[in-house]
Amino acid sequence: MSAPDEIQILRHRFDEFDAFTEAAQNWQLRFHQLDRGRFLGEMERVVAGRVMVVRCRFNRKLQQVGSAPPGCRTFAVPLRDHTPHSWRRHEIGSGDLSSWMDDVEMDCVSSAGFHVFAVSIAEDLLAEAAQGLGFESHEEILTREQVVRCPEGRLEELRKICGITVGQAAEDQPSNQAFAGALQRELPSLMLKGFLSAERKLPVPISLERRRALRLAMEVIRGSGKPIMSVNDLCRLTGVGERTLRYAFAESFGMSPKSYLQSRRLNAARRELRHGGEDTVIA
Repeated sequence: MSAPDEIQILRHRFDEFDAFTEAAQNWQLRFHQLDRGRFLGEMERVVAGRVMVVRCRFNRKLQQVGSAPPGCRTFAVPLRDHTPHSWRRHEIGSGDLSSWMDDVEMDCVSSAGFHVFAVSIAEDLLAEAAQGLGFESHEEILTREQVVRCPEGRLEELRKICGITVGQAAEDQPSNQAFAGALQRELPSLMLKGFLSAERKLPVPISLERRRALRLAMEVIRGSGKPIMSVNDLCRLTGVGERTLRYAFAESFGMSPKSYLQSRRLNAARRELRHGGEDTVIA
C-alpha cells in the first residue's frame, strides 16, 4: 500500500502470458495457462493510500494460486460480462461477491472472459467503516472466507465506484490527495453494505474425498523437483485412485489429470524458452 494521500497507477495490456504473470507479482500469485492459444490480458491497478483496486481481464483459461496483499481483506467484484469461475471450489458468477483474508490461499480457475475488480482494503479501514454502520467490528459482517449472492443494485454501485477509481485516478491528477481520502472513506462502507444486503451464501460443491485427493495431488505436483509425467505416477505418489483423481480434476479444472499435467509442462517449457540464453536447446 502507499501513503494515505498518495496515488499509484499502473496500466498494462499484455499479449504474452509470462509478462502478465510478472506484473502480478505484488499479489504473490502463480499463474498456469490451462488451454492453448495466444494470451491477451489487461490490468489496471490503482493504489490509493490503504486501498488498492485492480481491474483484471484475460481471454484464456488460467489457474491462479497464491495469496492476496498482506494486512488487507480482499474482495472480488465481477463485471456484468464476467464468465463464471471457480474460487476455492465455489462457483462464482457475475452476480456473486466474494471476500477473503490475506492468509487464505487464493485457488482460482478462470475461463476466457474473466473480468473482475479485485479490491484490497486495510483491516483498520474496514473496522472504522463497520463501526459507522453500527457494528463493533467488520468481523461481525465478514467471515474468514465468504461468497454471497449480492443484489444487482448494490453490486452495480460497487462496480461504478471501482470503475471511477481506475478511470479518474489517471485523469484527475491535481485532486489525487482528495480523491485518495474520499475513496478510503467510501469504499470500505459500500463493500460492507454489499455483504449486509446479500441474499444467500453459496455452498462448496466438491466432496471432502475429492477435495482431499486434489490437495494431495497439488502438494505432489508443486513439491516435485521435476515434472510429473503420467497419471500413474501421480496416483502412486498420492496414494489416490485414478478414478477419484479424474473426478476431482474435472470438478475443479474442467479437464483430466493428464491434460492438467501436460499444461503444467507446457507452461514450464515456455518459461525456460523465454528466460533461456543463446545456448538453450529447443528439443
